[in-house]
Amino acid sequence: MVNNIRLIYCLFSFFVFFQTYISGQKSIAKGKIYALVIGISEYKDDDFTDLKFAHRDAELFADFLYSPAGGSVPKSQVKLLLNEQATVSNIYLAKRWLETEAKKNDLVFFYFAGHGDVEGSIYKLGYLLAHDTPFGNYLNNAVRIEDFNIMANTLSVEKNANVVLITDACR
Repeated sequence: MVNNIRLIYCLFSFFVFFQTYISGQKSIAKGKIYALVIGISEYKDDDFTDLKFAHRDAELFADFLYSPAGGSVPKSQVKLLLNEQATVSNIYLAKRWLETEAKKNDLVFFYFAGHGDVEGSIYKLGYLLAHDTPFGNYLNNAVRIEDFNIMANTLSVEKNANVVLITDACR
């Protein structure tokens, strides 16, 4: 219960900050806004506990981006992957789309709501679990958090884009 209250407070704080930021400007970015928004409540592998609202949270974030308060982002600049659409392959294809489309001064969002986990090997790699990730078998079957950190650094440093990573995942 306490964790849910903290999450709601964090999300509320983010949206208040974001709307305050937007209200002082005509646009929140000098360039375009792109977003990869993922929400997974239902997992293919029955060993995972399904979530109740992760897909809905992603839909709400995408709706916010489409709204005037979120920048009136065209739907063509948002990749929304929900539940069975959010496979490992589709997530990496959408990641590649972000890397290709983002240019100097663009604002890039990566939003993920779903399960996360840490590999049990000596490497302790962090993963975001896709709809088709098999339970306990993450290497090459899940989304490495490190891949998105590298993407954020590359887009920021090499392309001078502004990158925001938002994850709502355990671990």
